[in-house]
Order: sequence, then C-alpha cells, then structure tokens
Amino acid sequence: MRRLRDALGEVLLAPQGTYGSGAAPPAALVEATSGNPSEFTKETVSSAMAVLKQRDNVRALSQYLKSELPPLYTALIAERDAYMARSLLESDGQKLVAVVGLAHVDGIEAAILREAGARDARPRMCV
Repeated sequence: MRRLRDALGEVLLAPQGTYGSGAAPPAALVEATSGNPSEFTKETVSSAMAVLKQRDNVRALSQYLKSELPPLYTALIAERDAYMARSLLESDGQKLVAVVGLAHVDGIEAAILREAGARDARPRMCV
C-alpha cells in the first residue's frame, strides 16, 4: 500500500505532461466505466467486472498503465509480478499451484520462463 501511495503521489504531483502521451484508454476500460455513476447497481458492477475478467482486456489495460502511468504500473503490477515469480521459483515443492489475479499472469509467467531458460528447464504453465 505504501508503494501504491507513493506512486500515486508521484503521478498526481508531477508537472502536467510528465506522464502519458494522451493516448485514449483502451475501449474495454471505457466500456467498463462508462455507466452513469448514479446508476451504481449490482448489474452495472457485474457488467464492468465481466469486461475486466477477459484476458485481452486486462492486457490492454496493463499496457495502457505501463505506457501512460509508469509509476502506477510498476507499483500495482510489475513489482508484484517480480515478487510472486521469485516466491514461486524459490519454492522447494516438486509441484506447485498458484492462484493469482489475471493482471499478473503474463508478468509472472514471463519472469518464470526467463529464469527457467537460464536454468535450462521449462516449467509447465497452465492458465
């Protein structure tokens, strides 16, 4: 939470134009948040969550954060990916099951496969 607070502060306190190219957010994000705020119902939240549970949409959102707000991307996604991948790699189990959020799957998988390549071993990944 401290890292997220620091990253958010960095973004909010930065001079205008420091971050981002002004690119439009991914269509899926716009779709997920385009409802009327006064219509905050179980159905609108469920609809937004359905959009954000699709891997392609999560990838687009992650890429948007990475390019437009790097400090937030690092605090929310990249640092956690690295930590979780390191924890999995340091496990002494022969078989391991990990349940992670969809936004972390690609980063964790990439880190593990990089390390596995360095070790000449390739773990079997299931998504």
